Amino acid sequence: MNDSAIITIGTAAPGGVYLLRIRVMADLQVRFGCFNNGSPVSLTTGEYCYLGSALARGQTPRLGQRVVRHATRTGAQPPHAIRPALLAHLEILGLEGGRLLPRQAKKTFWHIDYLLDCLEAEIVNIYLIPTSDAIESALAGFLEAQPETEVIAKGLGASDAAGYTHLLRVNAAEDWWMESIKRLLKQVA
Repeated sequence: MNDSAIITIGTAAPGGVYLLRIRVMADLQVRFGCFNNGSPVSLTTGEYCYLGSALARGQTPRLGQRVVRHATRTGAQPPHAIRPALLAHLEILGLEGGRLLPRQAKKTFWHIDYLLDCLEAEIVNIYLIPTSDAIESALAGFLEAQPETEVIAKGLGASDAAGYTHLLRVNAAEDWWMESIKRLLKQVA
């Protein structure tokens, strides 16, 4: 299933991994919770990728819930512009489960929440990879090794995957995104 902003690679499953393409439109100093003892991390204007996972427990549709949560900001702030298209995409895939929108006001929890809560950061593409396999660490290692990616701060976004970084700066042409996803999937196939 393809949409201009949301691409699902593979068959629908309730869990999987995902890659968020994030555009930062102004230089930022972001405190990622307790990461780096709460010291701010500098993010310059440009594009970033975040790799995450939401493996299913039984048939609970965690993948859809997780990415919709990321497309939601805290408090009265507007959601990311991609959220309506994401909700429609997930419904077509059958991953909506009727409970995609957060039941309560979103609270910052994961490192990535702190960046995605900034109005200067916008999710512009979402790549969904439905799977029941724990491939997140292998994919993170692959992405870190690409010459087009840059580690901002070692371990950022990967508190549950020691030795990896899940939020990377990307300096690449437009076609890098889809080509990298295809190469990435070959690494874990």
